[in-house]
Amino acid sequence: MVNFIGALPPIDAVAAVPGAHVHLYDKAPRLGRKIGHVTLCAANADGLASRMPQFMRTLSTVEGISVEEFAP
Repeated sequence: MVNFIGALPPIDAVAAVPGAHVHLYDKAPRLGRKIGHVTLCAANADGLASRMPQFMRTLSTVEGISVEEFAP
């Protein structure tokens, strides 16, 4: 899961990553405000690992995104 805090990445590019599920909170962007998140899902750890490079490249285009890791 990655929180969108203060700014959004290119949502179309994030949603294009297989297994990505975008959730926007319909809040105006502002410094420090959580305005949405995306979760990346896969059937197994190998599938998730193969999707991560594209996922992280897409997210790295915007500052202020906080990455949180969750163990299964």
